[in-house]
Amino acid sequence: MKTKYLLYRVCLLSLVCLIPVLSGCSATTRMVMKAEGGKTQKVARMLDEGVDVNSLLADRSALFYASQNGHTDTVKLLLDRGADPNIETKDKITALRLAVERRHLEVLDLLLDAGADPNVKRKQYGNIPIHIACWKGHGDILSVLIQRGSQLNSKNALGMTPLIMAARYGYDDLVKMLIEGGADIDIADNNDLTALHYACVHGKGQMVPALLAAGADPNAKTSAGLTPLHLAATQRRQYRKRDDYEHRKKLLIAAGTDPDVISDLKQSADDVYSDGLLAAQSGRTLKDYVDQTERMQNLQMMMINMGAYR
Repeated sequence: MKTKYLLYRVCLLSLVCLIPVLSGCSATTRMVMKAEGGKTQKVARMLDEGVDVNSLLADRSALFYASQNGHTDTVKLLLDRGADPNIETKDKITALRLAVERRHLEVLDLLLDAGADPNVKRKQYGNIPIHIACWKGHGDILSVLIQRGSQLNSKNALGMTPLIMAARYGYDDLVKMLIEGGADIDIADNNDLTALHYACVHGKGQMVPALLAAGADPNAKTSAGLTPLHLAATQRRQYRKRDDYEHRKKLLIAAGTDPDVISDLKQSADDVYSDGLLAAQSGRTLKDYVDQTERMQNLQMMMINMGAYR
C-alpha cells in the first residue's frame, strides 16, 4: 500500500508540473526553458509567434535565464527583439548581476551595450555587481565594470566598498585595478576598517605597498583605536604559516606609521604580536578582532554562494 501511495504521489506531482508546459497558457514557461537551455532558434520561433519577450516566470524574464547560463547568442537575440535589460526582481536582481556572478564576459558586454545599469543595488545586503566581482576575484569582469561607469565607492550594508572587499579577500591585482580606476583609498566600513587594515591581514605581497603608494593613511584607526600595524600583528594568528609582520611593520613605519600607538585595548602592535588581540571588556585573548567583525560577512558571502542572496 505504501508503494502504491508513493507512486500515486509521484504521478500526481509529475502531472501538476507538466500541466503548465502542456497547456495553452504556458508560452512564457516554454520560452524561458528554451532560453535557459540556449535554444536560440526555438526562442526566435516563439517570439515570431507572439510571445512577449519580457514576460516573467518566477519574477524573471527569459533574458535572466539566458544571461545566467552564458548563452550569448540567445541573449543577443532577446535584446535585439526588445528585451528590457533593466528588469529587476523584487529584490533588485538583474540579468547583469547574474552574468557578473557567473563570469559571462560576452553577455556582460551585450547587456551594457543595451543600456543595462551596472549599479543596481541588491535590496538585501546592498551589494552592487562590482562587489560581486571583487568578492569572486573576477578581474576581467571588474575591468569592464570600471570602464563602464560602475560606482567604485559604493558601500554595501556592511559599509564595504569594492576596494575593501577586494582587500578583504586578498586579490592584489583587483586592488591595483581599483586604485588605478580612482577608488577612494581611505573609506572605512561600518567597523571603521579601511582597505589597508584588511590588506595588513589578508593581502598578499604587493597589496600593502600598492595601497601605501596610493596614499592610504597608515595611521587610520578603528573605533577601538587599532591602526593597520595592529592588524598586521594579528596575521601570525590568522595564518600560522604566513607571518609577514616584521616586513609589513617596516613598510608601514616608512610610510609614517607610529609603531608606539596604544589602542583602546591598551596594546601596542608589538603587544598584539606577542599576546594576541585582547577583548575590550573581558581582557581575554581572542583569535582576532577581525574575526569578530567578519562572522557576518562570511555568512553573507556563504549565502550568496549558495544562491540565496545574489
